[in-house]
Amino acid sequence: FAFDGAGDIWYTVLTETGGALCRATHDEWGASTQQVVTQMDGRPLGCLTAVAAGADGVYFAEAAGFSLGTVEDTLRAELMGHTATGWVYVYDPAGRSVQRVLGGLAGASGLALSPEGDTLYAADLGSRCIWAVDSAARELTAGGKGCTLFAGQLPGYPGALAAGADGTVYAA
Repeated sequence: FAFDGAGDIWYTVLTETGGALCRATHDEWGASTQQVVTQMDGRPLGCLTAVAAGADGVYFAEAAGFSLGTVEDTLRAELMGHTATGWVYVYDPAGRSVQRVLGGLAGASGLALSPEGDTLYAADLGSRCIWAVDSAARELTAGGKGCTLFAGQLPGYPGALAAGADGTVYAA
């Protein structure tokens, strides 16, 4: 989950039909939750695993373009097949639109934004690395033009990411 500038909580869930990006809001009347994004180009979202809120939108990671019911089963299938069907998307709450940021990930598992919000870091389990892209970029491919290998040949599988106020990137 991640907090945006207004204090709303953005989080991902895995449902019977796939993944969903959700928002929890609050006001003087109480709190409410809603599923905000459940599909992309007419297909249900796959296994969602991470979210990061920035000034220009809410980034969320689809570990794989399919869901086998649990995160564990989906990630196991994605890693064994190394099909690289994972994507990172950005949702614009004002325009209610979703755009593709980075594809070709084999198990997108963590996201973090730099303190300035201009760099997006994405953990790639299958490639055992962390990619860095300009947060304003769209339609990039992992390892392709505009996508930099931030940390590669990691000894384990990078999961959750966080960026400190000094710009240090932490990986679980």
